[in-house]
Amino acid sequence: MICTRLLPSIFLLAAAVIAAAQTVTDFPTGKIRKGEHLEIPIDTMLRRQSAEVRAAVTSNPAHGNARWSATLRDGTGTPLCRATVSWGETGFDDAFSRRYLRLTVDTADATGCLHPASHYDRYENVDLHRGANSLAIDLTDTRAVFSIGSDLLVHAGEAPLRGTPASIEITSDRTLRIENAVLKSYPSSRNNLHTEWT
Repeated sequence: MICTRLLPSIFLLAAAVIAAAQTVTDFPTGKIRKGEHLEIPIDTMLRRQSAEVRAAVTSNPAHGNARWSATLRDGTGTPLCRATVSWGETGFDDAFSRRYLRLTVDTADATGCLHPASHYDRYENVDLHRGANSLAIDLTDTRAVFSIGSDLLVHAGEAPLRGTPASIEITSDRTLRIENAVLKSYPSSRNNLHTEWT
């Protein structure tokens, strides 16, 4: 029987072990231009990983339609899905229109062709005038889950995966300033908590 006074310490120890086992990889920041890309390699042996890219389009005027994307590809380079960040508005009258940040998710068929699957428009907590916004991607064995926002990120879409992602390719239709790009890897918690006693 475990003393109840020890339980908080056990949970804190377990959380510390899991946190210590996580690995965080930072990728180069700077600018990529149209036709260029930033590639984030993914460890295909891990069951869960997450990536976050914070970026700003350097030339997106008030009514701009710039867009940048994160494409998940398998080991052969075939697309598995794509998430595209773009800007839009409900009208063209400055007095009445509302601007928003849109995340569009495309999923791939068996041949690797991408097809629109969903979109999500966010009006709050986004930077719409040359400011930076973040796209987070949480990867498991079978799904990619996407979140967007400037400071507070919210769930904005997901896609089933027909294969195992080997990389995330960041591209843009104009110059993109990447402020942060990071990949977190989460080894199995079962392995993290293995000791001589278990």
